[in-house]
Amino acid sequence: MSNKFVVIEGSDGAGKSTLCAKVSDALPYRLVKTPTQDYLQRRAFFDESGRNPLSRFFFYCAGVHESSAEIKALLEHENVVADRYLQSLQIYHEVLTGRDLSHVINELDVVNPEVTIILYADPEIVLKRIKERNSILATDKHLEFDRRFMTAVIERMKDVPIIPGLLKLDTSYLNAREVFEECLPHLR
Repeated sequence: MSNKFVVIEGSDGAGKSTLCAKVSDALPYRLVKTPTQDYLQRRAFFDESGRNPLSRFFFYCAGVHESSAEIKALLEHENVVADRYLQSLQIYHEVLTGRDLSHVINELDVVNPEVTIILYADPEIVLKRIKERNSILATDKHLEFDRRFMTAVIERMKDVPIIPGLLKLDTSYLNAREVFEECLPHLR
């Protein structure tokens, strides 16, 4: 397989979707959002406050697994950039559950990306960005919970060990063009 698979990971409000759109517009990449549209139609049930976070985790694992099959087929003919994949899934749900979920993630039979880009930003900037787009986290409607939750997620994103093919980028004070330019060498 000669085509490239790149994943853009990160917290809500870090700039993932903006970067993915810019990549798919400017470079020969097909954008895939995870989970797939079929899963998004069922998402509200699992995202409701009070739902068991492990049930939510397994729902999203199934969604990534489905997306992986689509990505594998696309990679036969084109480059693929994914808006979220395994890293975000694992980190969000480890923060929600307080459990190490790496053993489950490691057992998923999915296509592995050549490049993973983790975007993060200062928690106050992330919350400001989320408010500006008029969305509150579905996990809880209480801002203080959101602040603590987002801070924990962002700290975990920052702590992911650097390995070949991984770029971590603080987007707190970067605009969309600057983020794209920082990532561009990893996308070619």
